[in-house]
Amino acid sequence: LGVTMSAKRSYRVSRREFVKGFTVLASGLMGMIVGLTEKDIVGFTGTGREVSICNQNNPHTFIISGEYESVNSVLSASREEGALRASLLPLSKPYHSELLKPASIGFRDALNGLDVKNPEPAYFSNLNREIITTGEGLREELVTNLYNRMNWYETMKAMIGQGVEVFYECGAGEALT
Repeated sequence: LGVTMSAKRSYRVSRREFVKGFTVLASGLMGMIVGLTEKDIVGFTGTGREVSICNQNNPHTFIISGEYESVNSVLSASREEGALRASLLPLSKPYHSELLKPASIGFRDALNGLDVKNPEPAYFSNLNREIITTGEGLREELVTNLYNRMNWYETMKAMIGQGVEVFYECGAGEALT
């Protein structure tokens, strides 16, 4: 995450640095399920399990996030239900889940120490599909993105509905962040 400072220098603030120190996250991970409905997957997550849907990529592709055993249990149930694919993702943290809420405190503190400029162009939220035009709004989006569900599918539909025709998707490494 590059943040431009008012002194016209760029600094790198890594979400990974804030989440890796939390022992509660040691067994967290993410998985992908293709070929089932949201209703099916929600039924597998049940109550009392530390796993939830954290993203929807299309009508039948979902990402789940949570504790190790719970994620594996939901992936297993999805395979038994006939999912086309149910597999772990190569991530060691349960991003976009409540398990990362403790990490958001340190991340917020770090961002509060930076002068986050208004985004140019404006930023389209993957959380609530609103357009963010202020640095403060962007700061809040970055923090809440750690522990809230996204919906890529609905975001893309909303952007197309507002007339966006060209998309550039950029990540910091092998996975989008």
